[in-house]
Amino acid sequence: MGKKIILIILIIFNYSANNIQAQIVLENNFKNEEIFRVKLEISGEKYVTFLPDSQKIKIYNVDKTLWRDFVFNIDISSEYEIYNLSQTLVNTDTLIEVTYGFRYSTSSGFNVNIKSETGVSLFSLDEVWSTHSFFNNGVEKLSFLKIGNESKLFVNTWNEPNNGFRVYSLPQLELEHTYSNLNFIEIENEGTKYAELVYNSEINLYTLNIYNLNHSIFKSIELNIESNVPQNYIGEYFVIKIIDVSKNKFNSDELIEVTLNLDYEDNSNIPLEKLIIGFNEIGNLSCNPLQLGNNGRGVIFKNINEYKMMCYSGSASAFPGNNNIVTANLFSLPDLQLVQSYSNAKSVIELDGIGSKLYEVNAQAGLIKFYNLNDSLWKTIQLPLPTSNTIIELFKISTTYFDNDTLIEVLYRSQLSNNGNINFKGNVYKEGSGIILEIDSCVYFSIDSIGGLQHKIIAAIATLDGSNYFGTKTFSWREGVNRFVGIDKISYSKQTTDFNFYPNPSSSNFTLNINQEKFISTKLEIQNLQGQIKLSTTIYSETSIIDISNLASGIYFVNLGGLTKKLIKH
Repeated sequence: MGKKIILIILIIFNYSANNIQAQIVLENNFKNEEIFRVKLEISGEKYVTFLPDSQKIKIYNVDKTLWRDFVFNIDISSEYEIYNLSQTLVNTDTLIEVTYGFRYSTSSGFNVNIKSETGVSLFSLDEVWSTHSFFNNGVEKLSFLKIGNESKLFVNTWNEPNNGFRVYSLPQLELEHTYSNLNFIEIENEGTKYAELVYNSEINLYTLNIYNLNHSIFKSIELNIESNVPQNYIGEYFVIKIIDVSKNKFNSDELIEVTLNLDYEDNSNIPLEKLIIGFNEIGNLSCNPLQLGNNGRGVIFKNINEYKMMCYSGSASAFPGNNNIVTANLFSLPDLQLVQSYSNAKSVIELDGIGSKLYEVNAQAGLIKFYNLNDSLWKTIQLPLPTSNTIIELFKISTTYFDNDTLIEVLYRSQLSNNGNINFKGNVYKEGSGIILEIDSCVYFSIDSIGGLQHKIIAAIATLDGSNYFGTKTFSWREGVNRFVGIDKISYSKQTTDFNFYPNPSSSNFTLNINQEKFISTKLEIQNLQGQIKLSTTIYSETSIIDISNLASGIYFVNLGGLTKKLIKH
């Protein structure tokens, strides 16, 4: 029997934009190496790979010439993650600093270490865990962030006596403060703040503590939920999410307003009802309770110069943007007046130079319909799809990512089934020009943005016995934009912002963690290389154990909410 050969290729593309037409140029082709990109403080942009068999880290220049390599020992029998490469974050010399974590059991946290390329230990902390976030966009379990001119290390640990999110100064690595949970928020005319949500079980009260960046208290707001929800919800179990903190989105005064999603569940974590409710800093309601069904959610967005709130309501199987029946109501802010009702709701998108639109996707037909907020049809985009091809992952819809015009741009991945074989394609579509980039045998496709560097698109391809594929690719374009003023994420991390699972490879089961609320009540499917669905289940919680003991050994793809990741079954 012949040996199976797996060829993994990383292809890197440059993107140059002008006002006429986007040009995407192949930059590099890395074979048999999984590459990620970093921005070193002194030496700038580099490509990095870790070779587990030889225990070596290799660092390349942008032109693919080898810049530096060194032996770096990580126990590959453990579950390990490489979080960051740096030069002067924790030490003033120019040696490479590697931040990584490992653990041997899913019942324990990660042991996180920072070591120099010569093996000198610079920092160590055990029991580092991913954490449930009370915010729609929580801070990852470990992040290096630059706040103004100061760099900080944020790490979540269950290591006594300081459980919670620790904030360390850099390069001193001195502990500044510990938060029970952590997120950054932007408040009008106040700038960036830290926020944590604290629950007092003795008096059944949630309190939102807002801190200045020097960790001094800015506001402490009591959220008296039980006294303000409908009578039939009092005493019921719920999961709380903060969807917005602002000053005048709901009221023109200067009081801080906190808007919440309350997800009521039964004892099996099955959704029962979702509510939206808001409080101001003196405890009064800024938003009366709105009932959204068992799969509702609220989205606050800015349309030109006005804020609005879309409240979705639907069943557990419904999800906007995928042709499921979801009703919705659009409210103007701050007066919270009903503007429009939708019997078949769509997802909200903000398009540069145009404003807010609604859209829905027909994955089988490759059709995207855009609507004005009054529900009238604005534009229809037909994506080129060969016969038996289906959109399986929609990465980005934009108007100015590739050109400075306002024509629609779509980054998506499609799946083609042909005589039992499966093939994936990565595509960049430009309205008026058609497909401007097509990547054959593409099973992963993402946008990589680092502040101060060109954007790049990373895709993955591979060849299995010359017929099946798996791999990675990258593209670049203009300078990245930070979400918060004065805050720059300066770390690379293999943690995803959508969902992840471990261990991988696995022989019996894996733990699934989801990091976005949209995946709740979504079907998870595991496909083999021929595109056959071998396992299907619905996800109802942020952490689930998936039993794969009945699957044959081999390579599979885990599909959840339109995203796909590779799974190896031993």
